[in-house]
Amino acid sequence: FYVPVQIHVVRKSDGTGGLRAELVQEALCKANSDFAPAGMYFYMANPVNFINDDLLWRGESGGIFTTADEQKIPNVVNIYFHGFSDTWCGVYFPFPDIVLVQNSCANFGSSTLTHELGHFFSLPHTFSGWEGGNTPPISDRERIDKSNCRSAGDGFCDTGPDYVARRWSCPLTEELTDPSGTPFRPTPDFFMNYALDACHKVFSNEQILAMKADLTQRAISTTPVDTLAGAAPQLISPSNGDSLINPSLITLVWSKVPGAVGYHVQVSRFQYWQEPHVNQISNDTTLNITLLGEWPFDWRVKAIMPGKTCAGFDTFATFRTKPVPLSNQEIVDLTAQWKFFPNPVKQGEWLQIEAEGAVRIDVYDLTGKLCRTFATVETGMPVQIDINKGVYLVKMSRDKS
Repeated sequence: FYVPVQIHVVRKSDGTGGLRAELVQEALCKANSDFAPAGMYFYMANPVNFINDDLLWRGESGGIFTTADEQKIPNVVNIYFHGFSDTWCGVYFPFPDIVLVQNSCANFGSSTLTHELGHFFSLPHTFSGWEGGNTPPISDRERIDKSNCRSAGDGFCDTGPDYVARRWSCPLTEELTDPSGTPFRPTPDFFMNYALDACHKVFSNEQILAMKADLTQRAISTTPVDTLAGAAPQLISPSNGDSLINPSLITLVWSKVPGAVGYHVQVSRFQYWQEPHVNQISNDTTLNITLLGEWPFDWRVKAIMPGKTCAGFDTFATFRTKPVPLSNQEIVDLTAQWKFFPNPVKQGEWLQIEAEGAVRIDVYDLTGKLCRTFATVETGMPVQIDINKGVYLVKMSRDKS
């Protein structure tokens, strides 16, 4: 079953505090690994939806039952990654039928999302009845001999009794006793218990059947999706080896990849990708960034394909920044001296160039294809670029000699 998912990254109202870009994809990658034995595969039906809302970021009811409800997409699984909560690591709300996961509970190796997706598809806790400090009557406590496994606990006979409604390491240190006096320890492997993430490994066979039955009753499309990785985007600007880039305003430009639902962009020094200076998801093929200092920077872009949640980066390019002096010194950032107008330019209009000396002009479309080249253009010389309507990158250069 191919299950469409809408990822919502919730940030503070000022746009800060969103989940790290690589963890957005890692969450689905981990969920797909966990659900593989169930024959369920999650894919991104749409680009990531970014929501700037303090109430939802804090997991408050006003944000959940208003903003989250208004932003959810019908007929898909809506997952919201938000800032924090005092009461949950992750939670499933039957109304408005959404899953919320705290950013701190979406780290590498976390099974929180898997656990909450289990709830989404109808599964109770393995310790059902013991939540919130409750102690069920003896008749409702599941027995080791399975004599009441359909009427007590989670209702599944292949998960065994579980009375522990708190986080616990595996194996459980203390020994429990069922109503017949038989000692036992709960099985730590099941995703629907409260054992630590490292203990979790499986859904039981009966749990899998229940989830599949729930899915078939929902208005969720299970149409197969392409699970292949897309082509690597072409890094257009800055191109590899570019220097004298003004760090106060850099526009990263890359080619469009057919079928991509977004792009993961990273900028780092010395290829230290563990803590990049820029680590964002963009739903476009451009991104404006600001850096500091005079340094070589590496940058790379990965296409986010709907059905390929675990793909890595393919290549990177390097550019060097040079701050613009704030005195009367010579300005080495040539883009501050070069202008072209009007912008935007209508088809049939002439593009006016102001530059020091002759320049070369290359015009690219957003796929990285070179559309037109003007080898020598003198300052003040009008140029007519006869191209189709759209957005283009104009690259101006000259011989540094």
